[in-house]
Amino acid sequence: MNRPCTREGEMFALALSGPESAHILVTGHRPCQCGRPGCSQNIRGVGISMEGISAIAKNRKAVESIIASLQQAAEFAWPQNE
Repeated sequence: MNRPCTREGEMFALALSGPESAHILVTGHRPCQCGRPGCSQNIRGVGISMEGISAIAKNRKAVESIIASLQQAAEFAWPQNE
């Protein structure tokens, strides 16, 4: 089933707010699936921007790995038994 073509496809964005997370932006992008010749097929993935540094995870396993690494780092920094 072909979806309507849009210039930027479908976007999801979440800017975390608050003094400790004011510079964090997480985006998800699903490119247009119209199938028309010449349609811009943008990258599908999850983008993470923190303090001016950006990265994109191009598959679900990469996102899951990032989440697991952040959880391990947080547990190391702030153990639950403190």
